[in-house]
Amino acid sequence: MKTSRIILPILVASTAVAFCADDPATNSFLNQLSFSARLGFNIRAKFGPRTTPDGMSYNYIDGYVLPDSTGDFNPYPPTSTFPKGLTQNLGYDNSASQVTGNNTILTTRSAPGTDLSSRSFDDDPQLGAELTYTHELGTRGNVHYGIEMAANYMNVCLRDNSSSAGYAFQDAYPYFSGTTPPTSPTDAGQPYQGRFSLGQQAAFVIGDTPVSSTRVFATVAEHCQFDANLWGFRLGPWLEVPLSETVNLSLSGGLAVGLLDASASWSQTLSINNVVSSHASGSGSDFDVLWGGYVGVNAAWRFADRWSLVGGVQFQDLGHYNHDFAGQVVDLNLSEAFFLTFGLGYSF
Repeated sequence: MKTSRIILPILVASTAVAFCADDPATNSFLNQLSFSARLGFNIRAKFGPRTTPDGMSYNYIDGYVLPDSTGDFNPYPPTSTFPKGLTQNLGYDNSASQVTGNNTILTTRSAPGTDLSSRSFDDDPQLGAELTYTHELGTRGNVHYGIEMAANYMNVCLRDNSSSAGYAFQDAYPYFSGTTPPTSPTDAGQPYQGRFSLGQQAAFVIGDTPVSSTRVFATVAEHCQFDANLWGFRLGPWLEVPLSETVNLSLSGGLAVGLLDASASWSQTLSINNVVSSHASGSGSDFDVLWGGYVGVNAAWRFADRWSLVGGVQFQDLGHYNHDFAGQVVDLNLSEAFFLTFGLGYSF
């Protein structure tokens, strides 16, 4: 899929260039340098789901209860307290509100038809700038062809402050009488997070099947922020057709590369029946290289011998960027981005 995102724009532009190929151009201005403002649209981000230290998705808003490496295993005879197996692969945000006096741990999930933990948002437009260089290789008739190179920068800033409310269920998972659930948040301020494999930590185990489920009213307040510096580079064939003595229309397409320097932070507060039950947060940073393809259409109006006003539209596909920021997965969608450009060009 990544290869097709690059090859298709190159083939389209290259075919047009090959069709028009002839003798070198006689125009003394074979080069153009332009500097443009660049507005990005249709750039979206999604936060979630939360993840365990082993990369598994939380199955509750304020924790998780998942199978561990032993599977559905219980060395003791099944009882009404532990009807099935045991697991150490569990986590919870706040032991003060989630650990009860009757040897159970409460975890909260959205009721059917309600999603209290999905965050997807965009914030158009994203402002940037681009420097473009085109070099003419030849002409056929009045059609010019050559190569285009560009470098651009854009700051991606996406923020969301929202809350959602609805009915939820608190599932109660049993633990052995005489054992003490770990404190959460821990001394480091982190939620308690059990592991999948035995031996990864001193294991605390609970029953892997809830013994009761209670309907409650839940409110989830969230703050999500994603910031990134995106440096981009484009390279591909270029084709230009004059529409009049002063107006030219050009087409280009080819390889697009992005260098993404990203940071993200998030927080989540869960209230049960209008009483705060738990709070979790995290942040982190990451650097990644993205690649794909682009197609662009540009127009230029020459108002002086060497100077022109330039503007255009670009479609660019750099795919999806995914990263886990301290237990929260961020998906940045750059696969359907388009850009409007407007600036000044100089021919030489």
